[in-house]
Amino acid sequence: EVVSLERLIQAITASDFTLVPGQITDTGITVRTQALPDGKTFVHLQKDQLHQFQLQGPPTAGSPFKGPILASVVFKEGAERFDVSVTDQEEPLAPYTEWLKSQRLDQTPLTQSYQPSPRDSRVDQLTQTLVEGLANTYDQALIGLDALNEGPVERTADLLRHYQALGGVPTTSNKEREIRTGEVIWMGILAVHYTNRTGSLEFVPLMDTIGQYLLSHQQADGGILGGPLISIAVTEHNLDALAYLGMMAQLQTRFKDMTWSIDPTQVQRGVAQWLVNRAFVGKDVDGDGDLDGSFQRAQDDSIFATDTSTVGVLAIAAVRAMNPQLAKETGLDRLDLASLMRNAEQRALVGSQDYVKPDGKTVNVSLFRFQGDNPVSPRSLEWTGQATVAYQVLGEFSNAQARLIDLRNASLKDASGHKSLGYAAEVGKTFSDGGWIATAYPAVAPTVWFKFAEVGLNPFVLEQKQ
Repeated sequence: EVVSLERLIQAITASDFTLVPGQITDTGITVRTQALPDGKTFVHLQKDQLHQFQLQGPPTAGSPFKGPILASVVFKEGAERFDVSVTDQEEPLAPYTEWLKSQRLDQTPLTQSYQPSPRDSRVDQLTQTLVEGLANTYDQALIGLDALNEGPVERTADLLRHYQALGGVPTTSNKEREIRTGEVIWMGILAVHYTNRTGSLEFVPLMDTIGQYLLSHQQADGGILGGPLISIAVTEHNLDALAYLGMMAQLQTRFKDMTWSIDPTQVQRGVAQWLVNRAFVGKDVDGDGDLDGSFQRAQDDSIFATDTSTVGVLAIAAVRAMNPQLAKETGLDRLDLASLMRNAEQRALVGSQDYVKPDGKTVNVSLFRFQGDNPVSPRSLEWTGQATVAYQVLGEFSNAQARLIDLRNASLKDASGHKSLGYAAEVGKTFSDGGWIATAYPAVAPTVWFKFAEVGLNPFVLEQKQ
């Protein structure tokens, strides 16, 4: 039986509705919304002939972000079937929030990045020693962003005060003294979001110090080095920098008393040129004027790292919306973002394969590996979460929903009822040339990215102030 679209909508919303005029995003998605009497929101997303209808629950009090998706319908014009997903929990993210809270390190504002107990015998002793009590700086930024989403914002302020008080730019973690550009930038991203939300200028010194760091590590070709002791530019770091510098510029237009010691747009322009001319490999395959292809992992490094596609979609889409003129002048607007995900799917998506959870339960899921073209690279729950948000940004609703269901099925539940996501589905080297050792322990990064996917949050986009 062919079920009419109207009947499905009526069943989901149980309410009459009148959609507001559509707003078209930078990726060509038309968004229409309608507030419902019970605090829920009805949303219609459309890209070409593909539609998604969502019923969203109320957001957490004080949150600027939309609430969890309680039900959704994916509808393609001319099709006779619909992809329907219904979530029966009113607050499906609460168990994940409680798990994150439970990982707080005593006497500090930090959260441990992994829950490394009970011990996994597959993890070597060196890695085990590292992850015990480890608070990676990027993970702390994710914790702060999650707190901004759900509250209280003071949790975010505590983290930022901790890092600003240390002086200079943040190191990689509480156990590693090395400085890596990616971790540095993510703490800046957190500070930008906090400043934009609260209007407080308390962390301008931290943001400006990070901006100075980026300028001082920028090469003549525009790429920013991976750190003081890293002599190459890493693609994912530069994608982070592209967005962060754009957000710095946005803050300056919103807060007239704010000044920077650098010109963030000028530094951003160089990063954009490096990404287009040095990191991206592709050509106009279908004659539409856009460049189809993928990013290299780093300068003169042809290995395919999946996060260059997932983060690439999120960062470039955000920057195109922030500054269309810069995107046009640097060639960012010619990169086909959908082709980034097609490359990730072809090279790194492992379809319908068993995942044995730490408790021995097995689920069949489709997840992305860390490294493409490498059949022994572990499958990453974090980068699958990033991919889910990227699909949402692209308007590829069916793909997003499929990965979201996989992540829900892959979730871990402890004796207290708290839920999390494991860092990886397997234990082992992330990349063929080494990389780092992935563990299967419950971890902050995949858990927070899953929450971002559930609420459709791109962390490279600043909340619009009225």
